[in-house]
Amino acid sequence: MHKVVIIGTGQVGQTVGYLLNHSGKYKVVGVWDRKLNNARQATRFIGNGARIYRDKAAAVQPADIIFITTPDGAIQDVCRAIFSGGRIYRDKIVIHCSGSQPSDILKSAMQHHNVHIASLHPMQTFANKPETVRSFKGTYCAYEGQRKAMPIVRNIISALGGKPVEIKAKDKTLYHIGCVFASNYLVTLIKASQDFMRKCEFKDKDILQAIRPLVDSSIKNIMTIGPASALTGPISRGDVLTIKNHLKAIRKNMRHYLPLYRELGRHTVWIALDKKSINKSQGRRLKRGLR
Repeated sequence: MHKVVIIGTGQVGQTVGYLLNHSGKYKVVGVWDRKLNNARQATRFIGNGARIYRDKAAAVQPADIIFITTPDGAIQDVCRAIFSGGRIYRDKIVIHCSGSQPSDILKSAMQHHNVHIASLHPMQTFANKPETVRSFKGTYCAYEGQRKAMPIVRNIISALGGKPVEIKAKDKTLYHIGCVFASNYLVTLIKASQDFMRKCEFKDKDILQAIRPLVDSSIKNIMTIGPASALTGPISRGDVLTIKNHLKAIRKNMRHYLPLYRELGRHTVWIALDKKSINKSQGRRLKRGLR
C-alpha cells in the first residue's frame, strides 16, 4: 500500500487525504500544516491514524507520495524548503493540486534520486468537504508532469474516483481560466441576480429558491443541448427595446453593474448569432443598444 503525506491541510488537502485514505490502496501516514489546529482538524477528518508532523521535511521522509496542497503562492517555497534543506530523499512522487501552476514549480525536488513531479487538479469545488467527498466520483482531473510520474498519477486519480485528462504544462493557465468561468464567475452572476432581486424587495430567504428553477433548467439544457441552443431571453430573440430598458434601470438603480451587463450582453450576441436565433442586422442593432 502506498504511503501518502499531505503538506498543507486546507479543504483540498483534507478531501484528497480522506478519499485516498478510504480507497483501500493508499494510506495517509502523516500531515503537516503551519497551523497546528488545522493539522489536528485534518487528522480527524482524514481518519485512520494519520500522524501530525511539526517538521515538514521529516513528514516527507516515510512517504512514497507527497501532496503539497498549500495555497498556490506558497507551493514553490514549501517544496524548496523541504527538498533543499540538506536531507536526502529517494523514490518519491511529489504532486501539487494547483489549477493554474505547472508541475515544474516543484523542480527543487528533482535533485533527489528517483523523485518525480506532477500536478493534479480536480475540476471540482471544495467549499464543503463532506459534500465534495460524496460527489467526487466521476470528477474530471487534469494532470501533467514528468513521464515517469504519469502512470502513478493516473492510478491516484482512479483511486479518488476521478476521470483522468492529461494536459500540457504550457496550457495550465488557459485550462484554469476555463474552470474559473465555469465556477467562480457563475457564483458572481448568481450574486448579481440576488442583488437585483433584493432591490425589488424579494426577501433574502426567498431569492435563491426563486431563481433556482431558472438556474437548474439552464444548466440542464446546457449539458443536454449545448450552450448556444440553451440560450433564451431578450438577446436571443433580438429584443433591443428590453435591453435599452434594462440599461436605463441599471443606470438609475445599480450603476456599478453597467459594465458587467454590457460586456455579457455583447458576448451573448455572438452566441445568439451562432444559434441563428437572430440575424446579422439584429446583432448590429443589439450591439448599438448595448453601448
